[in-house]
Amino acid sequence: MENKKAEHINALFVGKQTWITDYFVIASGNSPIHTKTLAEALLEKIEEHPISVDGLRKGEWVLLDYEDVMVHIFLPETREYYKLEKLWTEV
Repeated sequence: MENKKAEHINALFVGKQTWITDYFVIASGNSPIHTKTLAEALLEKIEEHPISVDGLRKGEWVLLDYEDVMVHIFLPETREYYKLEKLWTEV
């Protein structure tokens, strides 16, 4: 994602707090088109197909669920609103 200019990339180990996944990878794009481009680049690059893709059409918050790793790509204002890093580091 760094090659596509993703901003504020953060990886969180959440495996001890939830059974849903082991890691969250959180990044920001600067526009809906940018978030979609970041997600599409990952979909092309990662050979494994995600079990779920959500938000790709709108581009405010794109979620790629690879089971053990969930990738969240946000617009900055959406990321600030949901504060996943704060939520999952305070659990």
